[in-house]
Amino acid sequence: MATDLTGFLVAHLEAHGLRVTGADGSGANMLTECFNGHGVNTPCLSIRKSDGAFNCFSCKVKGHDWKALIRALGGELPDEELPDPFGILNAQLNNHTKQQQSSLAVPWGAEPWRFGRYRGLSQGFLDRLEAKRWYDDRKRCRRILFPIWQHRKLMGWVARRTDDGTEMKYRNADGMKSTHILYPLDFVQQHLHGKVVVLVEGPLDALRLCHFRIPALAIMGTPNWRKRKLSLLRRLGIQHCIICTDGDAAGRQCRYETLEPSLEGWFGVEHFLPPDDEDPGSMSAQLCRQLRGRVEELAG
Repeated sequence: MATDLTGFLVAHLEAHGLRVTGADGSGANMLTECFNGHGVNTPCLSIRKSDGAFNCFSCKVKGHDWKALIRALGGELPDEELPDPFGILNAQLNNHTKQQQSSLAVPWGAEPWRFGRYRGLSQGFLDRLEAKRWYDDRKRCRRILFPIWQHRKLMGWVARRTDDGTEMKYRNADGMKSTHILYPLDFVQQHLHGKVVVLVEGPLDALRLCHFRIPALAIMGTPNWRKRKLSLLRRLGIQHCIICTDGDAAGRQCRYETLEPSLEGWFGVEHFLPPDDEDPGSMSAQLCRQLRGRVEELAG
C-alpha cells in the first residue's frame, strides 16, 4: 500500500480503471476521468494532491477531502486500510520541524574553542558554554560561536566576529527566534540561580557579567523584548531585576522606555548605569564587583 496520500489515491483510481496524469509533477493537482463515466478522452476530474479534494469540470461533482473521493469510488475498503490524515499531516510537520532544527543546529565545521581567553572570558568558562570556533564563509571571517540552550532545548546560536571587521559583528542562526530567548538562561539557572537577575542587551554583555558570577541575561537586543520573556523570568523565581543596558542613547531608551515599564509590577526594579558610551561587556572589573555586591545584597 502507498505510504503517501497521492500514491494511495492513484493506486485506487487506477484500480477502478481511471487513468491519472500529473501525479508525479510539481503541480498541486492531478487529473483523471470522472468516475461518473465521462471525460474518457479529456480528463475532467481535478484532484488536489495535498488532501484529495476533487472537482469535475463537466458534471460539477465535488468533494472536500480524500474520504469523499473514496466513498465516490464505492467505499469498498474498510476504514483501517485508509490513510490516516493526521499521520500525513504529522509527517509534513515533522519534516518541517527537522528542516527548522537543521537550520538552528551548530553549523558544520565548527570546532571546540581551544584558543584560551576571549575578551576576558577564561578557557574553562568558555568550555562550560560549549563555545566553538567557526569560519563563516558567508562573510569570510572567523567567529566565536555560542550554542543557545533554553530548558535543555537548542534554540539556535549566536556568533561574533573575532577579527576587527565591522560588517555583521554578530550573526544568529537562520530561523532563530530571538523574541523567545533570554541568554544564557540554562547556564544561569544551573550555576548562578537566585532571586535576582541582571538584564543586559547583548549576549557578550551577559557572558562577561556571568564570568564575574553575576546572574545576567541578555534580552538579545531591544527590538526583541517581548512580554513572554516575563514568563521566563517568573519561572526562574526571580524577585528583583537590575537593568544594566548600554550607556549610550539607545541603551537609555531601552532602559526607561522598554524594560522598566514592562518589569514594574512584577519584580523589584532598579538600575545599574555603565559609564557613558560603555556597555556591560566593557565595564571595569571594579564596576563588575560593585554590581555583584548589589546583587548579593538584594539576594539577602
